[in-house]
Amino acid sequence: MKITLTSCITILLVSQAFAQIQTTYPDIPRVDVHAHVEGDYEVIQEYLDVREILLADYSTDLSMWINLSDRRHPITNIDSVILVSQNRMLCVYGDYEAARGLTYKPEDLEKKREQGFSQVLT
Repeated sequence: MKITLTSCITILLVSQAFAQIQTTYPDIPRVDVHAHVEGDYEVIQEYLDVREILLADYSTDLSMWINLSDRRHPITNIDSVILVSQNRMLCVYGDYEAARGLTYKPEDLEKKREQGFSQVLT
């Protein structure tokens, strides 16, 4: 995951060097709608660091991330993820894989919501 995040930072920095114009709307917060951070606190801190870099260097606020759980590394404590992410990470539970379709029944997905997941994506 670190290599991917480092690559993203590098691409962002290099792309800005070649940009002819900055965005017309720098004050609109950005949301990463597809992050697989799971409950990895180190990676969460790296996302917060990227946010600070973008704010300081480009006046761009990457304000939130939608954390798609991973069935191999499920989020086990949503409250701790929210705390570590400074309430900037929305945890959702995905239930779709192209090869198999949906796995869970609607009542099973409702249990995920009761556990604290913000939404169930299908």
